[in-house]
Amino acid sequence: MYLSFKARGASADPPPSYYEPPEPKTYYCPCCGEETDTYFKDRDGDIVGCDNCIKPVEPWEDDDD
Repeated sequence: MYLSFKARGASADPPPSYYEPPEPKTYYCPCCGEETDTYFKDRDGDIVGCDNCIKPVEPWEDDDD
């Protein structure tokens, strides 16, 4: 037999939830120290920077020759 909250002597509403979600973890670039959400790694798996300290350059724009 199913008993409602009122039948058991409790209030009509279920108890409030006291669950607090954890704070999101903050990540910092090991190269520049800025807060970031993206790391860039080379082929060996070493972190070479983040979206704050690495600037994408098109090959035709980088004419150092």
